This record gives sequence, C-alpha cells and structure tokens, in this order.
Amino acid sequence: MRFSIALVVLAVGCGGKSKTEAPEAPDESGDRTSESLLSADFNPSDRTRESVAPELEQGGDDLQVEGAKGHLSNYEVRKVVKRHWKGMKRCFLNESRNARYIGGAVELQYYVSPKGSVKEVYMTSTDLGSWGVERCIVEEAKQMKFRAPGGTGTDFTLPMEFPAYEGSVPWSASESATVLKKKVRDLRKCRKGPKRANVTFYVVDGGLINQAGFSASQPIPEAWASCMQEKMKEWTLDDPNGQTLKSSFLFKR
Repeated sequence: MRFSIALVVLAVGCGGKSKTEAPEAPDESGDRTSESLLSADFNPSDRTRESVAPELEQGGDDLQVEGAKGHLSNYEVRKVVKRHWKGMKRCFLNESRNARYIGGAVELQYYVSPKGSVKEVYMTSTDLGSWGVERCIVEEAKQMKFRAPGGTGTDFTLPMEFPAYEGSVPWSASESATVLKKKVRDLRKCRKGPKRANVTFYVVDGGLINQAGFSASQPIPEAWASCMQEKMKEWTLDDPNGQTLKSSFLFKR
C-alpha cells in the first residue's frame, strides 16, 4: 500500500511532434512576510496556522507508508521532514524575493533505500514555475535520512504548496499553445532530457519569460532544465501590459 503525505504552507493576511503541432496542455488538470514563513511551526495538528500540515489521505498514524517489503510510518516521515522544512522554505523565499509572483504546488516522489537513505527523489508534478526553487527543494530532500525501513526499501509521495506573494494572471494552455506553436520546436535542441515534461512559465513586462519550471515521471537533468530555461528566456511574446501571465504546456521530444 502507498499513501500520500501532504504538506501545506498556509498564507497569513491578504492576499517529437511535427512542425505544425502546438504544445499540449499539461497532464494535470496573498501577502505575508518571509520572517513569519521561516519561523512557522511544524504542527500537523493545527492546520489554521502558517505551518506544515502533514496528513494521510486516509486513516491515522497507525497506517504505514509501505514499499514491497519495508515500511515507514506517517510519524517517522513527518519527523524527518520537520528537520528539513526550514531549508525547503528557504529555497522558495530566496527566489521569490525577486519574483514575487512565483507560487504553486509541488509533489515529490521519494524512493528510500532499505537502510533509510534517499535513493532517489524528484518532482513528479509541479506548477510552481521556477527551476531554481524546484532544484533547491530536491537537493534538500536528498539530504533526508529516515529510519531503516528494511526489506527492499519503500516509496511515498510528498505534496507541498507554496502560495505566491503576489498574484499572476492565468493564461490558458490553449491560448499559449497557439502562440508557442513555432517557438517550442527550438526546445528540442536541449538533449538528454525526459521524453515528456510539464513546463510552467511566467510572462512579465516586455513579453519576456524569466521563470520556468519542469516536472516529469523521472528525475530532471540539470543541464537539460538549464538549457530549456535559457532558450525560453530568449523568446519575446506579447507584452502583458503590467500583468504577470502564468501558463503551462506539455513538452514532447
């Protein structure tokens, strides 16, 4: 059996396709201070505060996060995440200070070895739209050390949400696909990446893309993601006239 453990950061205060194919929509269908976010308590029993709030999709702490043979309890996972939560929050804060519109949900897929080390971890989904934040979070997650689950190890998913400081305007995937129809071909020059990846990006003043993020059903190679982001930053789209647009598409090699 597998269960998802959810973590939420709650905000306080106000708020290889042909040339003719367009990129597809992805598979997945308020203000606050950095000081309060960094000092937020890890308290899973209090979901009304600005805190991490792990929970199982069903049942309580007596349920297990299980692999083929090994297992970790909900409590054991939460205890380890608690020690690394400030580092994960700092990944978000360091980038969002200069791009306050960054925000969204991420889901980490963990594979833990029989001895408790993180054998592999990557973002299986995210609409955060910032490779810098996503890469930093994954690096922090790799440092986690769990109790030895035994057997052949175990795996679990860890969803989190990082609310943006400032809002962005959704740009529908169908509309952005029409605009990006010709430009997206250039992204296939970025080699050794996943065959399919969800790409989330932001369009700012001047029609420029200055933030983009990626997720796939496998680890994202850093060189590939950097290449993708650099090429997207070379694009010039219609000026959003003072707004920040957020959109996404499914990239296929």
